[in-house]
Amino acid sequence: MRKTVLLLFLLLYGQLIFCQHTLRFDSSAVVKRQLSPAVMKRYADDADFVYDRGSAPVRSLWQKFWEYLWQQLDDILSTPGGRRMATVVVVGVSVLILIYFIIRLSGMSRAALFGKRTVTSPLAYSVSNEDIHGIDFDVAIRQAIERRDFKTGVRLLYLQSLKQLADLGLIDWKINKTNVTYVHEIIDSHRQQDFRRLTNQFENNWYGDREIGETEFNAVWEQFNTFNTKIIAG
Repeated sequence: MRKTVLLLFLLLYGQLIFCQHTLRFDSSAVVKRQLSPAVMKRYADDADFVYDRGSAPVRSLWQKFWEYLWQQLDDILSTPGGRRMATVVVVGVSVLILIYFIIRLSGMSRAALFGKRTVTSPLAYSVSNEDIHGIDFDVAIRQAIERRDFKTGVRLLYLQSLKQLADLGLIDWKINKTNVTYVHEIIDSHRQQDFRRLTNQFENNWYGDREIGETEFNAVWEQFNTFNTKIIAG
């Protein structure tokens, strides 16, 4: 109760002090001053008094291109047909990316995926499921050359190198492995690099939609013979 009375007293005392200050009316005359036109012009021409001189930054052609591109995309996506088309494009690109990663993970080469299968004369073994330990390569290569079936000759040279690598324990040969897998199994970097080149050489010739001449085959044969000699020599 005492606190309440004290608070009211202070409020009333403050009001009394405030009321003692009276307002005075200022009756002095106000003189309006006008700047001359010359002074106004001088200030108008002074750059220090120009406050709206900021200009938009100059855009490069690259920036204009992207602005135009995004504007076009915005116009397309603003319509139902454009949104449907964008959905189709996104789904299509996603499928292609998924297929690419599946191919990479499986070790399948682009030549094996898009190249045409080689049609050659019947052989005593299948070129897709051959057992490299059951082929007499000297006889098979000679027969391929006699038939002028140089594509099959290149295939046999590649299989012969696989056999050499398997016999030396440099790869773990299995009938269902891919060529890329064999390349990665070779630990020695120099041998791996050489065999990678031979693998590319084989795939380009075997899966490529073109015929191989005798001169080209002899050059490839020399490359495989050099590789086989090097890996045997260690």
